[in-house]
Amino acid sequence: QNNTPLDIKVKESNVQKTAIVCCSDWHIGEDYDNEWGVYDSDIAKNRIEAYLAEVVTICNQNNVGNIVVCSVGDMLSGNIHHAIAVSNRENVIEQIMLAAELMKSFIESLCIHGYKVSFINVAGNHTRIAKKDDSLKDERLDNLIGWYVNSHLKRYPNFNFIPTSECTLGEFEVYGNKYMCCHGDYDGFSKNGLANLVLSKGYKPTAIFFGHYHTMAMSDLYDVKLIRSGCLGGSGDDYTIQRRLKSKPSQTVVIADGNGVNTFYNVTLN
Repeated sequence: QNNTPLDIKVKESNVQKTAIVCCSDWHIGEDYDNEWGVYDSDIAKNRIEAYLAEVVTICNQNNVGNIVVCSVGDMLSGNIHHAIAVSNRENVIEQIMLAAELMKSFIESLCIHGYKVSFINVAGNHTRIAKKDDSLKDERLDNLIGWYVNSHLKRYPNFNFIPTSECTLGEFEVYGNKYMCCHGDYDGFSKNGLANLVLSKGYKPTAIFFGHYHTMAMSDLYDVKLIRSGCLGGSGDDYTIQRRLKSKPSQTVVIADGNGVNTFYNVTLN
């Protein structure tokens, strides 16, 4: 691979604003077509392209030059349950290859647009490589996405990879404010979930970003924003049908400034 630094015209912004772009529950490999929804890898590609266009529009409207892309897990469907395995179009190896390439292309496009892009990646539960009781916490296929993206994009002068101390929880700062991101299988979208994170980490973050639940939501608890991004596939898989979770495919973008989260965008994707 050519590691020569690229000549990119980086955007300059005179406002203190950063876009935090959530990538949640892409479930690459899942394949369904029923009254609840339709999804496959081709549809996923089209929705990611549409999401990219919306992110660029949002950033331009807000005169944003800095972006933090938060990948909050379950980028691939995996095969953790029999019902999931039989609904997959691609096998797990094909899923991780495709998911990593889609994430790389998404972030690379933002870099080429001239934004200063930071990327943080945490793992979800769909990417375990063994049964839950036999699985080691850090053996998650989502981890390969961070490695792949960083190895391909580190020669961009406007790309920055944010490492995590452990794969299920990410932490980063924007204008001195501290943020967390997690998938949500270990950390509940609730008062108890917030309390566990605050007590275990020893500080109160400005906001926490979640995935996992497949539906968009935002809550303000004790002056901490809990922001839950949606699912790229929307409704139609066994999980959403069994729980009657009817929702449109969506992802989430927020604009952060020196005071914390300023503006919230729920980006619905067809």
